[in-house]
Amino acid sequence: MMAECNNDCHNCCKEDTDNKEEPCRKITTTVLEPCLPLPLQDDILNDIVPKAKDFALLHGAGMRYRDSYDPDIIQMAPFYLLPSAFPRREFDRVVKLQPLINLLMHNIAHDDEFLENCLRKTIRVDDFTARLWKIYTTVRDEGMTQELSLGLVRSDVMLTKCHAGCCKLCETPPYVAGHQVEVNTIASGFGHLGPISGSINRYTKDITQITGTALERTFV
Repeated sequence: MMAECNNDCHNCCKEDTDNKEEPCRKITTTVLEPCLPLPLQDDILNDIVPKAKDFALLHGAGMRYRDSYDPDIIQMAPFYLLPSAFPRREFDRVVKLQPLINLLMHNIAHDDEFLENCLRKTIRVDDFTARLWKIYTTVRDEGMTQELSLGLVRSDVMLTKCHAGCCKLCETPPYVAGHQVEVNTIASGFGHLGPISGSINRYTKDITQITGTALERTFV
């Protein structure tokens, strides 16, 4: 737990203060504990890093660079070795929110007037957006040949530090809230990295615990 003063002052939080104009308001926030005790011992890192790399490559977390392409070589896609703590409450909220975000993106994609009003100035100065708009208008003018459409939507969510009691959501711990920071509908080339990242983190968490237990038995 952490406590901090919410006022821009130096002495308001001292018990012997004479400042009676505005009482000091202390804010208590919850610090999320890591999934594993950190820092890890060097012996544990040396054991789990090569195993994590092998697991990642064997389960599809690979890539090739355009500027150094070699059909006989595959590089490893970057990944975090260990998972980060994430509040269950905020995770559940994000899961419930995602279908609504998908529906919103679908409705926007089929609203010609809204898109044109929003992008009218952008396509004048941004060549990439202008080319996308050209594709969109060409397909629209020629007529849709398919009754069904598929939307690949990637939502980026980050935790925002929140003061206790600042809103109804923050009246109960943890005093953080998940905020939607980006909706990406074009960067879908690494779509598989989303699910596989979770698998890699679950694997590294398990083998780290196993390795740590084995080392403890060795030294006992």
